[in-house]
Amino acid sequence: MIADNIKNSKHKIIAFLLGFVSIISQIILMREIVSVFYGNELVYAVFLSGWLFWIALGSYLASCLISKIKNYYSILYFLFYSVCILLPGTMVLIRSIRSIIGIPAGEIIGIIPICLITFLIVAPITIVFGIIYSLICGYSASIQKEPDLTNSISKAYLWESLGSAIAGIMFSFVLIHLFSAMRSAFIVTVLCLFAILLMDEKKVKYLKVKMFIRISIIAILLFSNIVPAIDSLTRRIQWKGFDVVEVKDSIYGNIVITRSEEKISLFENGLHIFTTGDALTSEETVHYPLLSHSDPKNVLMIGNGLGGGLQELLKYRNVKVDYVELDPMVIEMTKRNVPNEDSKIIENKRVRIVNQDGRAFVKRSKGKYDVVIVAVGDPYTAVINRYYTFEFFKEIKKILNDGGILSLSATSSENYLNKETMEYLRSINTTLKQVFGEVKSIPGDSNIFLAGLNKNSVEIDPDILIERLKNRGIKTDYVREYYMPFKLSDLRLSYINNILDVNGDINSDMRSITYLNNIILYSTHFNTTFKNIFEKLRRIKFYYLGLIPLAVFLVGFLLSKKAATAPVSISIMTTGFSEILFQIIVIFAFQSLYGYAYYKIGFIISSFMLGLVLGVLVAEKFYKHDLKRLMIVYKRTQLLICFYPLVLPLVFMLFRDFIFAQRYVGLFATIFAALPIIAGFIGGLQYPLATRIVSIINNKRAENLASSAGILYAIDVLGASFGAFVAATFLIPVYGIIKVAIFCSMINFAVFLLLSCNEKLRENC
Repeated sequence: MIADNIKNSKHKIIAFLLGFVSIISQIILMREIVSVFYGNELVYAVFLSGWLFWIALGSYLASCLISKIKNYYSILYFLFYSVCILLPGTMVLIRSIRSIIGIPAGEIIGIIPICLITFLIVAPITIVFGIIYSLICGYSASIQKEPDLTNSISKAYLWESLGSAIAGIMFSFVLIHLFSAMRSAFIVTVLCLFAILLMDEKKVKYLKVKMFIRISIIAILLFSNIVPAIDSLTRRIQWKGFDVVEVKDSIYGNIVITRSEEKISLFENGLHIFTTGDALTSEETVHYPLLSHSDPKNVLMIGNGLGGGLQELLKYRNVKVDYVELDPMVIEMTKRNVPNEDSKIIENKRVRIVNQDGRAFVKRSKGKYDVVIVAVGDPYTAVINRYYTFEFFKEIKKILNDGGILSLSATSSENYLNKETMEYLRSINTTLKQVFGEVKSIPGDSNIFLAGLNKNSVEIDPDILIERLKNRGIKTDYVREYYMPFKLSDLRLSYINNILDVNGDINSDMRSITYLNNIILYSTHFNTTFKNIFEKLRRIKFYYLGLIPLAVFLVGFLLSKKAATAPVSISIMTTGFSEILFQIIVIFAFQSLYGYAYYKIGFIISSFMLGLVLGVLVAEKFYKHDLKRLMIVYKRTQLLICFYPLVLPLVFMLFRDFIFAQRYVGLFATIFAALPIIAGFIGGLQYPLATRIVSIINNKRAENLASSAGILYAIDVLGASFGAFVAATFLIPVYGIIKVAIFCSMINFAVFLLLSCNEKLRENC
């Protein structure tokens, strides 16, 4: 009896393992590739798109061959073993990719190569995952003795989702805090191999291979120092050409410190944050805003103070500084590696270090400042873009004293600005003007924006600035009497002012237009292909997107004449599209609100998978109902997908503006990251119901039912793959969150009408 129970539970254990291993692999590899390609949210989306596409392909291929397979367990056995090799192997490949393509670490890569590499690099491991799922469905159906086979398929889906949910939670709350990414990967592979060996049975004839697996496990356990050695080696390959001093995986990102002669550079997720001894950047960042103010005493600096900014600020004897840096590991690693005289500045009594998200600090700040310096770099990610939005500028305005000044910089050019740079700078300037009474610009390789509360509060007359510099006893190398008259000449100021007098688009939390402009500007460093594509896409008016739901309805209506199940298949695809779009919206919104999705990405994914589990459990209650009742429930589920996207923007605004949510940021950040539970619940409810409906209409046998389940899964995942790509690369940057949510609701409502109008479905009912 016990043996039979174990045998009948084997497919559940395998499904659980699939979910567990696939999600841990997904999170690890996503974090790895984000750290190689600058932490841009576009990478998140393309990664998810590629992951889902290759899973769909693997699932479809296996579904086509499933009727010919007799020994499912032997194939699953070796597929899981291949995953144990592919996971660390893919990590090594990701870290080595720059060396392979000949682009050193720290050097920028074009948008198109980033997308292609991200999309393709996960193909081997994800195709295997897709094949495993379809085989699990076939294995589940083959051991089912009851005439109703749908329940066994849904159980496989349930246990796979449960494994995914537990894996995401385990990674977010355990692995990320205790182990490096490489060690986490090896721990997962060892656990996976042990679990498979525990399920061993006599049918597997490849004893030598099994013995080799056991030896491999023992070797890894006995010689565990090999893991950190591989980790160190691959990191050095990743940073080939650099003298790597220290590498750490923080919960917020991968931090690398390199040395060149006497200078120390810090990189976070592949992005250059600062280099010690860069006097020009530090002086311009600090002295222009402080000299523009008549008498600065309290200064807030967000980002880039460790490379020399704090040192320049402390030259002002009466100034006290609040310096905000999210990741405490950045402070710790800097103190360990910079010269003693530089590290002492961090411990100066006039400097208060705050390890908190900059935007959260501004929202909760009770103090007032004369000058706020935002030195986080260009908005090449949604995380940084949140420091350039209309909403953030309003928050800054509240903490400025009368006559206070906000300073921030953006990439520009000394003497000539192309069209893309103009649009980029105009969006920042126009957004600032919506909030501040006066906005002035200092041109250069970095355009410095100085925004004052009132008219005539920002002073950039070179003679006055030089006089203040002398009166305050400030010694500088670049921002001085020989340099400022040229930097602030009438000709240069007139040129930049004429450009910025033309209004640009307003950048907001809901529509990251400056982020989009920066991506376009960034792409022009390589070729104009990406820019040209985006320029054409941006011309598409939002109301034209209304034709897409109409097309979905018409195509579905025509297909339903030939196959009664066509509307169900289309609904599964649009649900997959919508669910991943919800995920992307939550990731973008989380970045905008809290700024550390890199840390919470595992929890966001596990929340979705937990929702799937709950949805499947609820769906099981309807399996014994007839087709008519099932279709009523199914259509109501589809109706939920129509309304859910309309609620998301409202929730986003509530979490952003609600005072209670600002007071308890940590709690509400966790709640917000758990929002995908709702989307997961809808998907988890719909997929098993769809499988059940298809099985009733087509009266499927075991192998055909497994094939149908695999194909429906492939359709679901394919829709999600397409949704991930278009959401982050086009829809959200161009139209913003609110319009995208409306568009998603329209598509799902078209599918709801399709399900309601289908005559063949009604005939079967």
